[in-house]
Order: sequence, then structure tokens, then C-alpha cells
Amino acid sequence: MRRSLTMPIRYLCLDDDARAVRPIVELLQQSGPDFELEVRTPANFDDEIRMLLKAEFDGLLLDLRLDRTADESGARVNYRALSLAQELRTRMTEGEMTSRPLVLWSVDDNFQLSYDKDETGHDLFDRKYYKGSVTADAPRMAAELIDLALGYKNINALKSRTIKNIYSRLIDLPDAFSIIDPRIANDIAENRSYPAHAFARSILQNLIFGAGPLIDERLLAARLGVDIEASDDWERLKSKLSATKYTGTFGNAWPRWWMFKLLAAFKEVHPSSPIQRLEASERVSALKSAFKLSKLTAAHPLVDGYDARFWFVCKLLSKPIAPTDAVQLSVERREWQDGIYASVKSILDRTHKSEGYEIHPFEQPRIAEMMAALRDDEKK
Repeated sequence: MRRSLTMPIRYLCLDDDARAVRPIVELLQQSGPDFELEVRTPANFDDEIRMLLKAEFDGLLLDLRLDRTADESGARVNYRALSLAQELRTRMTEGEMTSRPLVLWSVDDNFQLSYDKDETGHDLFDRKYYKGSVTADAPRMAAELIDLALGYKNINALKSRTIKNIYSRLIDLPDAFSIIDPRIANDIAENRSYPAHAFARSILQNLIFGAGPLIDERLLAARLGVDIEASDDWERLKSKLSATKYTGTFGNAWPRWWMFKLLAAFKEVHPSSPIQRLEASERVSALKSAFKLSKLTAAHPLVDGYDARFWFVCKLLSKPIAPTDAVQLSVERREWQDGIYASVKSILDRTHKSEGYEIHPFEQPRIAEMMAALRDDEKK
């Protein structure tokens, strides 16, 4: 029976230690409006597949290690989340099961010991969470789980699932590939029908999770030159720029803004010079004047003497930085996405090492020269 669209978003949670995780499951459930999360221990593999094929749910939250703790009867399953997810994705692809979001969670140690070291199953899941983060981050996690389910519903509701017919509709950008890089969807062939999770993965990985055509709020502020915490008019400014906001699939839990629309909007505000050439104070001055927002404050450089023509956000210190003061990190990205950057300061302080990042190879000679200059200065 088809459920009413007014009914709550409902997730099933399979966890071998269901009793222990119930408190954080309840916290997640309480953090989202119209959100239900049912937790139970897994059954043996074949029985579990049969139950999931018949069950009414909008998404599945899986513990990485389903095989560690015995249930109340003393039984323990002999499979893990990756095996179950692979079988479910196959059933979804074959049309035996409606495509739904699959989400992984575990304790930090389990991710580090197994999941992080084996990338073969990473594409099976739409998101992964650390159980230890739920207490502090439940509202965000709940919002993301809800938006994943709503996004899948949106994709499943479309009759045609070929890239030509629906990708533009999913991201709410008519004639999308005349505007954005067509390689964004190059993992989805033209004129072929795909399951919903293929489109979900493409949008999440190629657009949402990585700066490029879309940017997040911190990067939006950096490129506008605004200090969010010091600006009481920040929310009003975002409202003034609402036409630049992404309104497509998965845009509720992951607010994003179209960069090409932002550039066009700022050109109307300050037609005499591109935004990239202006310092933060000049950008903010133009915005304050155009939108009558007196409570905007320009962001300051991280270090005295740094360039104030901000374009990136330091991955390690979460502060805006200009290209001249940015160092690219060796992080995998799509060709159409911006690199991940750290400030020169955080690199010279070796903060990247403590956070597990490496400098991109082409940046290493530059940093070596800086380090040598510092050593020479210390000798003087």
C-alpha cells in the first residue's frame, strides 16, 4: 500500500547491539520533524533480504559490523553491512526493490580498521556517520537522513531516468549542461535508464560534496568577503541573494549556492570590477550599499600581511584565504571541482600533518623554499 506523503520519513536501523544504540537512535529521532527511526538486530542473510523486500521504509541505517554481538537468543549473523548493501543495491538495480538511501554508521575504530582501508564498497552508501558524534550533531544528521530520503523519493517519482530527460530537473537548472561542465554527469551514460541511487550518487558526489559549480555557506561568505559571526545582517544578505541558491535535490540539508549566479549577481552590484579583484572590505562595502545592510562586517586576513582578496577557506583553520596565501592539499577531487586548500600558516605550523593531510606534489617545492627561508631567518 502506498503511504501518504504526509506520513513521517521512516528509517530502519540494523545494529547488532540494538539495545546499546537505542539512546542515540532516540536522540536522532527527536531531532528531526516527522522522522521515525526503528532499530533492531539483523536476521540471517537470506531472511533479512526477504524482510527488507517486504518492509515499508524510506531509508536504511546500517552498522558497519553487524556480526560482532549476539542477539538475546545468542545468535550472531555472519555478514557485515557491505555485503548486505551490495545485495540490496543489486536488487534495486534489477527493479526488485525500490531504490532507497543506504547510510552507514559505526564507532571510529571500526571505520579506521576496515571501511577506510577498503574503498571497494564506498559507493554503496550515500553517507557515513560516527556514532560518537550523534550526541553533539544529532540535528544535522537527522536533517541529512530526511533529505536523503526525500531526494530518493523525488528521483523515484520521475518516469524517465535518462540523463537527457531528468538531470536538469533534479538540480532545478533548465538546460543544465549548456551552463555547467557536462563531465559532471559523465558517470551516467546518455539514453540509458538508471536506478535512482545512480543519480543520487552522481548529484551528491559531483555537485553537493565538493566546491565547484556549487559552494557551501562558508565559501559563500569568503567569496563575498563577509565575516559571518560578526555580521548581524548575514541572514538578510543571503535572503537578498536567494536567486543564487541551489533549489534542487538534496539542497535542504546541504545548502548550496550556484557560483555562476553569484558572479552575475555581484556584477550587478559592482559592475566596474570583478569580485575576485576586490578586497573583502571593498566587496562588503558594495553589498552594504546595494542592499542597505549596515550590519555586515568584512572578514580580516588570517595573518597580518595576507591578501584580503579571499577565494578559499582554509581546510585546517576554517578561515578565508586568498589564492596567494593558499596551499593545495593532496585530496582526491573531480576535475571540475576546486582543490582543497590550507593556509600557508597552517602548513608552516605543520597543522596538516596532525590532521592527516599531505601537501599536493606541485606545491612541495614552494613550501620547501618557504621552510628554508624560515630556517635562514632563525640563524640570523
